[in-house]
Amino acid sequence: MTSIIKADVFFFITSISVVVVGILLTVALVYAIRTLQDIRKFSRRLLKEGDEILTDITEAREYIKKKGGQIATATGVIRRFVSRGRKKKAKVTTSSPTEDTIE
Repeated sequence: MTSIIKADVFFFITSISVVVVGILLTVALVYAIRTLQDIRKFSRRLLKEGDEILTDITEAREYIKKKGGQIATATGVIRRFVSRGRKKKAKVTTSSPTEDTIE
């Protein structure tokens, strides 16, 4: 008789543990599915943004090919102004020999 009671207790404890483990696995599976859905949304958005970046780069390359001479001319003009400004500043910052003797 005691062996039947022990068997009933064993099966009762085993069935409770199986239910608890099943619930824990279900919760873990729900979280895993939600995480995978978020990853899927993120990767789709990343692909869309990547396509838009490629389109923008292609448009910029075409613009540079069409207007390349004008851009080079504008860059040259800017370089001339910058180099002139540096030369003028260099002349202004030099000290004269008479200032050294006055001190």
